[in-house]
Amino acid sequence: MAQALEERVSRLEGAFEQMNERLGSIEGNIGGLRGEMGGLRQEMADLRKELHTNFRWTMGTIIAMWVTVICAIMFA
Repeated sequence: MAQALEERVSRLEGAFEQMNERLGSIEGNIGGLRGEMGGLRQEMADLRKELHTNFRWTMGTIIAMWVTVICAIMFA
């Protein structure tokens, strides 16, 4: 009876060690994913800045063209 109990306890200890190793690898993977997400967030912020700049240039060009057309109509 005592041996059976010791065998069961040793099996449980082995199972817990395996679970601990697996959880450790999962934690490492999650840490890597967090790093990648930080990089993606930075890339998205850079793209937003670029998009905002391009939008300003586009609006400036459209307004300049509109003013030119209005002036051509008024003074023609």
